[in-house]
Amino acid sequence: MKAMAMLTVLVGAFETLNTIGELRAGLQAGRGEAASLVLAVAVLAALLLLAGGVALLVRTRNAARVAGIAAAFCLLVFAGIAAFLPFLSIAASLLGIGFPIALMAFLYRDSAGGHPAATR
Repeated sequence: MKAMAMLTVLVGAFETLNTIGELRAGLQAGRGEAASLVLAVAVLAALLLLAGGVALLVRTRNAARVAGIAAAFCLLVFAGIAAFLPFLSIAASLLGIGFPIALMAFLYRDSAGGHPAATR
């Protein structure tokens, strides 16, 4: 559980820094307001993933639920960006889509007997 929590924090931090860098580059290049708004939502999704990882590390009471919601939101945002405005790098898009799927599968697999995996 700790390994997945640390990996979630690392991926959340990487996605946050990557989307902030993309947002800065887009503002300097004169990209439209819609693209900037989409990137701001992507930064929010990455920060939620980071918060979910911190909750898993601290093992709060609802850590698995927080991490699952953050992973679902991150998956929706990055899949939407890849489908409709594909301006992120392939690696950032794959990480933003693939890791939340892996995190949700991990949380689902470890929630045996009705007890969330984060409380063990």
